[in-house]
Amino acid sequence: MAESSVSKRKRTENTSVEQCDIYLEHIEGDYIFRSGVINPTVEPKYIENKWKKLTIELNSLGKGPVLTKEAWQKRFKD
Repeated sequence: MAESSVSKRKRTENTSVEQCDIYLEHIEGDYIFRSGVINPTVEPKYIENKWKKLTIELNSLGKGPVLTKEAWQKRFKD
């Protein structure tokens, strides 16, 4: 039989409850981070810096997946 040319998606580890809770705390406590709208009184890289800090916090839990900043953004926005 011929091999299938369709590649299977690699399954990733599910986001832990603790990781979801931390994400929700960040979103609920920060309107700018939640809305994605930066006003003139906030530094231009505010949201990017928040994602970097959140990524470090999520990855350091020891439960759930360890992802890049971009992968966390995609996971929570999808």
